[in-house]
Amino acid sequence: MPKWTPMTNNKHYVIQGGIAGRERHRVLARVMQASTAWLFDRLGLENGLACLDVGCGGGDTTLELARRIAPHGRVVGADVDRVCLELAASEARQQHLVNVEYVNSDACGLTRNAEFDVVHARFLLTHLSDPVGTLASFYQYLCPGELSFFSGWIR
Repeated sequence: MPKWTPMTNNKHYVIQGGIAGRERHRVLARVMQASTAWLFDRLGLENGLACLDVGCGGGDTTLELARRIAPHGRVVGADVDRVCLELAASEARQQHLVNVEYVNSDACGLTRNAEFDVVHARFLLTHLSDPVGTLASFYQYLCPGELSFFSGWIR
């Protein structure tokens, strides 16, 4: 299993987390909104799907997934930044999105197996020492079948 060093323990991770990180995520979400919408449109996301957003940060993409697959779908957002997760959970409640769960976990430490139709990650792989291994590990989270897929941007 590849190792994902959490940013909170990595003195070399130069991007600040917490509240400042949440504000940075908000800016990124606005900048990436059009391309994210395009991708999700192309994927044909629909009511009832189960989605995993790995490295969800401030949860903007997680919330967009939740809106698109409501009311019967569910989304899990995973990240190592507890403060960002708490803020994201608060925003989900404010938006009355009840099909969202946030978990404090790294990309490879999730205890879920083969329960998602979609695994999404944006920018996460650029911060990892073993992005290919981490990407390969995502397949364990996908349900078998034609509708399962991984989505994300790799630079």
